[in-house]
This record gives sequence, C-alpha cells and structure tokens, in this order.
Amino acid sequence: MSVLVLIIERVFGDDGRLERSAVVADLRRKLDAAGGAVGVRSAGRFARAESRTADAVLAMPAPLADVLPAGGVPHGYVVSVASSALGGSGATSLLLALMSAQPEAWVAVVGMPDFGALAAAEMGVDLSRLGLIPDPGPDLLQVISALADGVDVIAAVSPVEGAVGRAVIRSMGLPPARQRVLTGRLRQGGAVLLVVGRWPGADLVFTVREVRWSGIGQGYGRLRDRELDVRVAGRRAGGALGATVTLRLRAGRNSVMVEALETAAPPLAIPLPAVAQADAS
Repeated sequence: MSVLVLIIERVFGDDGRLERSAVVADLRRKLDAAGGAVGVRSAGRFARAESRTADAVLAMPAPLADVLPAGGVPHGYVVSVASSALGGSGATSLLLALMSAQPEAWVAVVGMPDFGALAAAEMGVDLSRLGLIPDPGPDLLQVISALADGVDVIAAVSPVEGAVGRAVIRSMGLPPARQRVLTGRLRQGGAVLLVVGRWPGADLVFTVREVRWSGIGQGYGRLRDRELDVRVAGRRAGGALGATVTLRLRAGRNSVMVEALETAAPPLAIPLPAVAQADAS
C-alpha cells in the first residue's frame, strides 16, 4: 500500500467514568493494533527518522529557520499558530507549511474533522506518515499526552479557545497542573506540539499578520501565489522575538511550494558630480 492515512475515528467512548490510565491504555492498544499497517513499533511508537537525536530540531521553512535561535523548533516545544489577519486568514496555510517542512516526520492531527488531506499532500505532507484523529473525545489533553512519545509532530486545536471552525472540543480548558504534565511528556517523548490558537506560555508563537495574493492583473488572470507575513514571539523566541518574516506559497500544477520571499535590492545611490549638485541646488 503506497499511500495510507491512519484514521482513528474515535479513540474514546462517551462514558466519562473511565479511569485515566484505562483511557491511555485504550489509545495505545489502538495504535499498536494499527502498527502492522503503518510501521508502528511494538512499544507503540511510530518509526521515526533514524537521524533524529536528543538535541535535534524540527526543520522549519525559510525564512523562519533563518531567524530562530536553533535554526528550527527544538523537539519538545509547544508552538502556537494563530492569525490576526482579516477573518483569521492564513493560520491553516501556515500550519500546513510547518507540518511539511520535514517530510520524513510522523505527524498526528487531533480534533480537526475538516482537515484537508489533499491540501496537506499538495503542501508536501507525506500521507503515509500522517495520522488523523478527528474526534478526540472529551479529553483532548490526554490524547495529546498519549501521542507525545509516538510521533514527531502533533497538530491540535487549542483547548483554551475551545473551537476552531466546526471542531468543537469538549475540554476543561488548560489547567496549569495538567499543562505542566503535558509539556513534561512532550520534552520526554521529543514531540513538537503545533497548537492552532492560543496556548499560555507557548515556547514559540507564530502569528500571521497579513495575507496577500498575487496573479491577478488588470482585468485578467487568476489567484496563484500567496504571501504570509508571520510575526515570531514566545518565551523561547530569543533574538527572533518580534521579528516578522514573509513566506511565499507558490502554486504549481499539483503542488504548493513554500519559499522565502525574494526582495529586490534597493537601488544604489550614485553621487552627483559637483557641478550637477550645484545646478540642482
């Protein structure tokens, strides 16, 4: 099977009386049961990149990689992906760009029933390494925690905001104690958590500030390329704090390339001869 998307339609039942340990065990059993099809290790882990080391970073698209202190996102970080652009535009595109930056990574998408696998594939996400959990049940944080030592990247909606589009998460929010436990699990397992929306104390915050389209001429043409102005913040942003970079999403026939925006060099200032300067004055 050349392309396989692992879909866990529902990992929990509606019975909220299950003990937390039983919930975790149930999810891990389901991951193990799918292991023969997707290369899950016997311990419940997805087969990760062999070159990965404890101090490695998750690759990021340029020019984000150029401004981040580690040249990418260190494993174990929480990254908030948001948008202050009109109508919240650009957040999903930025999320896909981050997910596709390291093609060999194993990725799980949690709580996004409207997630577009085709759009992800066009951006470069390897569908054979993609797991979809559209309905995580009543405890989103527990699902993320169970996945933390099994995949490289977890993309999830924010439990603080409670809803992204139609993906309503029945959650108790983000209690500080559970947040500390979850971040500890991420550090231990080495997964990067990409949160669509707010996350208090996120290590990095990528906010789309403006979205521009190109391809339309005066009365003709069609939308082709998209530019995202992304501001970098977060408690571990370091020297990148406050920096704004621009990503270009260039559409091809069957794919979308994520590129750094090429800016034209400013014209050289050529001094006028003394006579010309006198005439100009």
